[in-house]
Amino acid sequence: MNQLKSQFRTWFKNDLLTVVSRLARRHVVLLPAEADSDDKIFPLQVPYRVEEQTLTVHLKGQEVGQLMVMLFTYEQHFPTKLLWTSTRRAYSGPCTLTFNLQNGTVTLADQAWGQIPLPLPARRFCLRFSFSAVSGQNRERLTGHYLLVSNQAVEEQYFHGDNYVDYDAQSVSVHSEVLHLARQYGIQSPVLEVGCATGGLLAALDAIGLSAVGLDKSEWAIQQVVRRLGIDRAWRCDVEREPFPEALLQRHPFRTLVLWSVFEHFSEPFAALTKLTSLCTKGTTLLLDTTNAQSLMHTLFGSQWEGYFDWTHHGIEQVSVQSLREMLPQLGWRIEHLVTRHIWDGSTDPTHALWREWWDADARFRRFVVERDVGDFITCVAVKI
Repeated sequence: MNQLKSQFRTWFKNDLLTVVSRLARRHVVLLPAEADSDDKIFPLQVPYRVEEQTLTVHLKGQEVGQLMVMLFTYEQHFPTKLLWTSTRRAYSGPCTLTFNLQNGTVTLADQAWGQIPLPLPARRFCLRFSFSAVSGQNRERLTGHYLLVSNQAVEEQYFHGDNYVDYDAQSVSVHSEVLHLARQYGIQSPVLEVGCATGGLLAALDAIGLSAVGLDKSEWAIQQVVRRLGIDRAWRCDVEREPFPEALLQRHPFRTLVLWSVFEHFSEPFAALTKLTSLCTKGTTLLLDTTNAQSLMHTLFGSQWEGYFDWTHHGIEQVSVQSLREMLPQLGWRIEHLVTRHIWDGSTDPTHALWREWWDADARFRRFVVERDVGDFITCVAVKI
């Protein structure tokens, strides 16, 4: 229901903006209420990523008044599930608010302020601050956060909750992108997809007549491929640490190698590509989509960049436009196409959201991001020489 409401609002907004833009002969953009006035935003500093199970919020407001906080967790893609509401408390100026996510205690200016129920049902959560000043001015602030985890198995929960809400549903648009490139560059069978996950792209390649097989590190994911496509279509393999399955070797050399949203997961991405290149032949096409460590958002947010949300991004700092342009030719690949795109940030905080809204609303900004190679994702097509 929340998703349907969101889609309706989006359609209505887009139609309304189209009409107003034509009448005004200007590019009209609808911004959220926070963009209207500085006086509406409660000032604070808070991390997006929560480490060591304690979230510390530095409240910066100078006015005196009453403060209340609500904690929301996510239902599907939306922070709509209210988990905890504070009492209203007097606020007299800058101080620290803490959320201890080990024992649930909340403190304001070192004074107990409540107890949140634990454990949190998901990694992502939000805080909504409501401040009423004695002067009558009201301020709001919605902040976004996620819990840092590490060294967990990549199994069902990874694809349905920990990292993706619903992997199969969210990856449909990815399949369209790969198929577009497949047609544009005339890729040939056999195709090897590394990081095939649950097999959606393998099935999509089947549908356009390309014979494809896959590898993935997750045993659970390979089981889903077997259920979807049958046996001998994908094999569990840790490419960096294990030999290739004999059944895979019997199918090489491959004429197309697909590394889509997987390159940044390798601890040593270019060493992994060296190993995979041995399965290819002259003229093999590489379709690669990965993260960009030189992106604008990484530069702005540092360790709070969205790229660190997925704890399996072991090599994310090694992959960038520069490293691909330097290393692919050294490994025997001629780059045919390389472009960056997108602004990647999942925080609900308005100081994060503004970048997504700018990307969506302004073609000049999108062109700047693409031409300066500062998008968060890189799409690359290369040919084995």
